[in-house]
Amino acid sequence: MKNPAPKTTDMEQRISVEYSNVLNEVRTRINSFQTIIHGTASLPEWLTAELLYLQLRMLCELVAVGCLVAHGEIEKEKLGQVLKRHEPGVMLKKLESLHPDFFPKPIKVTSTSGSHHIDFIEDGFLTKSQFFELYVECHQHLHRGSVSHIYSLTNPKQPPRVEDAVEWAKRLLALLNTHHIVSSVKGKMLVCWLAHEQVGGNSFVVIAKAPGCEK
Repeated sequence: MKNPAPKTTDMEQRISVEYSNVLNEVRTRINSFQTIIHGTASLPEWLTAELLYLQLRMLCELVAVGCLVAHGEIEKEKLGQVLKRHEPGVMLKKLESLHPDFFPKPIKVTSTSGSHHIDFIEDGFLTKSQFFELYVECHQHLHRGSVSHIYSLTNPKQPPRVEDAVEWAKRLLALLNTHHIVSSVKGKMLVCWLAHEQVGGNSFVVIAKAPGCEK
């Protein structure tokens, strides 16, 4: 399947740059996991896990902000006050009401002789519903809780686990490593790499024709 780059507007070029910046921070935070784990070996495991969940919480915000940035062609008037909010759930629910196919989808891109073939990945990544589960889990682990809950003998607050945080990060990486986002502009999509050799290992975003719109 050939996906030649369509003509891009100034707004689409700005979206590509801004979304690349978001992805660069995403990559940095995901890469920080091993540094956090090895650098906190002398700490209790639950404290290391809390530091990892803090990164996951920030990553949730970045995914939500990134979705808003990637759909910058949607009129600000339609988004309303959501642009001033920081809760990922609120931002994404509003965006979904305007553009149901807004969430990133993981892909594999194979390029040969100027032709680019896209395969869609079916499993092993963070789905949209799991994204909301992760956000709730981060909220639970990053708040100490009420007195009655913390010191409950029958239902005490459970500490976070490093392996759970790492598994979430793996699924998030599988989602964003190479992905596409369907634009609200008919026939266009963003093809995105979390790291690409063409730009020295930084994030890379291009505007392409959506599948079925090559001609």
